Amino acid sequence: MRYFSFSKRLIAVSCVVACLLWAAPAFAVSLSFQVPQATIHIGDEKEIDVMIDSQGTPINALGGTVAFPSDLLSLEKVDIGDSPIDAWIEKPTLDSDGKLSWSGIIAGGWNGTRGAFYDGTHPGVLFKLFFKAKAAGTPALSFEDLVAKANDGKGTDVYISGNQAMFPLTDGNTLGYPSFTEPLPPSSQNEASSTEYSTSEESQSQSIMVPVLIAALAAAGLILFYAKKKRAPRDSR
Repeated sequence: MRYFSFSKRLIAVSCVVACLLWAAPAFAVSLSFQVPQATIHIGDEKEIDVMIDSQGTPINALGGTVAFPSDLLSLEKVDIGDSPIDAWIEKPTLDSDGKLSWSGIIAGGWNGTRGAFYDGTHPGVLFKLFFKAKAAGTPALSFEDLVAKANDGKGTDVYISGNQAMFPLTDGNTLGYPSFTEPLPPSSQNEASSTEYSTSEESQSQSIMVPVLIAALAAAGLILFYAKKKRAPRDSR
């Protein structure tokens, strides 16, 4: 009976560990929109910064797209002057779908911006977007097709996540409300180094954690097998 109780405890611990790993995947790089808090009126031009945080992981290549509603916003210009990317494969450019595509290389790698007034590294500005409000509404900005490579001499794919930003545009007769951002699930790279951005967090977690669950179930099976094997001599008596 003692062996059986012990095996049940081990099975429970294995399941808890697997569930924790399933629920908390780690992302090495994150992108976010820094949006203005003030109310934006039709005709106003506002700056929205695209921020990058490598979370301490040195990276040397980035790429992706920014999607926005062209019926509400007009992209007036893009400022890449403060970007850590120093060799652009494709400067931020509107494609045929009206999305902003970009990709580039960071010579020597980058793991954060350093400053004289703080210790360690700090998130940096990837580029600055200047939008003009065209009509009243609530536009949503989001990232798609994100790719990031580690600065390890091998071009290893790293996980990258992005957020979605929403903010109000008013015609002067309606009240605005604070802008907000929310996280979107990460994109992951395949063996061909291409990325398909997925908005399904469940599918991303399952693809990562299936091997962990298989290992946990296998361990539980072995524990039960050996527990029964040790109990067999006592039962025969």
